[in-house]
Amino acid sequence: MIKINLKPSLAIPSGTTIDSGGITDDPSADNEIKRKGLTHILLMLIIPTIMYIYGMQVRPQKVAELASVRSQVAELYDYNEKYKNIALEIQKIQEDEKNVQTRIDALSKVTQGRFAEVKILDLLQSIIRDRMWLKKIEITDGKVSIEGMAQSEIEVNSFLEDLTKNVLFSRSPRLAESAQEIYEGQPFSKFRIEGQLEKAK
Repeated sequence: MIKINLKPSLAIPSGTTIDSGGITDDPSADNEIKRKGLTHILLMLIIPTIMYIYGMQVRPQKVAELASVRSQVAELYDYNEKYKNIALEIQKIQEDEKNVQTRIDALSKVTQGRFAEVKILDLLQSIIRDRMWLKKIEITDGKVSIEGMAQSEIEVNSFLEDLTKNVLFSRSPRLAESAQEIYEGQPFSKFRIEGQLEKAK
């Protein structure tokens, strides 16, 4: 009979068996430990290797995508800056256009007034009688006032009739004033005719 006294400080190594002949090592247990150890080492090496390989394959694609996105951002920035300047130019052109249109409208009003004056003067020149002369012609806001002298009321009436027939007036001219006046020893008919011009369209 064999007695084994084990002290607390002594430990039996893994893979060691006790038999009647004493403490012996178990080779299969050592092999199992070695196999597990190698497996753990391989796993520790394989996972980083796989991640490294994956990163090397994916990284160029991601770098290219990032470069493409940056390029698109740069293009959009340039586009915005370009069309921002164009928008400012368009706004300036529109303001200039408004100013020009305002001037054109003002010139149109002046031109219409001048054109009416020219037409009235042309009309008066064509219908004035030989024994008649005009002293004053006023055109204000479409209102016409004609003052003159004639040798008789007959000339005044004929002159007024010719004015009434003309399409320049929206309201028939009327004899606003008529009086006798001596001029160079001769009696003359002094007159004032008023009328309203047709509004320019």
